[in-house]
Amino acid sequence: MRRELEKANKNADEVKSNWESIRKELNFHKENYLKTIQEKEKIYINKMFYNCSSLTYLNLSNFNTNNVTNMSYMFYNCSSLNSLNLSNFNTNNVKNISCMFYGVNGKNCKLICNDAAILQKFNDLNNFEIIFS
Repeated sequence: MRRELEKANKNADEVKSNWESIRKELNFHKENYLKTIQEKEKIYINKMFYNCSSLTYLNLSNFNTNNVTNMSYMFYNCSSLNSLNLSNFNTNNVKNISCMFYGVNGKNCKLICNDAAILQKFNDLNNFEIIFS
């Protein structure tokens, strides 16, 4: 019983440590990349989650992308990402999506979206599990 308790405590410490690492990483990116650069009516969100390698789940279903023109490298090297909700993403004004999903392991990632036309813009979605909402 004692070994099981020690093992449970060790697992809890590992989860806490992983969560702290993710929190620090997100705070870093919040300070450095989550600031959108606005030029008149153009909004750039490129590199927003760049190198967030500990990120496993992201729900951007309420994210307003109506005026976004640049999404390049947005999820670059988010290698642990296993679920990404892009429902309601509007890419009508997006001009640059290069390397948006580069480094994301599509075999392990579910991409949730609501518009098949959006998928035609994204050129690096091989092996992703696509779920339409």
